[in-house]
Amino acid sequence: MEPCLRELAMRELMDPGHCSRVQNFKVGRHGYGSVTFFGETDIRWLHLDEIVKFRRHEIVVYEDETTKPE
Repeated sequence: MEPCLRELAMRELMDPGHCSRVQNFKVGRHGYGSVTFFGETDIRWLHLDEIVKFRRHEIVVYEDETTKPE
């Protein structure tokens, strides 16, 4: 995850609301790859384990299309 969880927590303490506007948020898994959410992303209530699935030879984002934002 970029920025890392510790860095995000520190930034949120110094600048309340920072996690509502994270620039180019990236989540990944070593040996699989990564997904970048370009622009500003509100990560405060994201359930990444439900949104991004790392499987053998594939990464699935928003497997359930009904939860995909517009």
